[in-house]
Amino acid sequence: MLKRKKDTCFVIPAFNEENKISEIIEELKKIGEVIVVDDCSEDKTSYVSKKKNVKVIKHIKNYGYDQALLTGFKSANKLSFKYAIT
Repeated sequence: MLKRKKDTCFVIPAFNEENKISEIIEELKKIGEVIVVDDCSEDKTSYVSKKKNVKVIKHIKNYGYDQALLTGFKSANKLSFKYAIT
């Protein structure tokens, strides 16, 4: 069973996901906070994510999936989440 909403966050590494990110964020926000790491997308991934009122971190260079996850985990740690799920 998942813990309380404020203890849990979801880290979403994203690259050019403007068409699906909104739907994913909406579902995940039902059970936890969301951190989107936009890995230098060329579309409106960051814009769409910000409109959903979630934390968005935008890489200025495409560092890849692993680095995007690491960035998200570091942010989750700084924000004192107990659980970070990908």
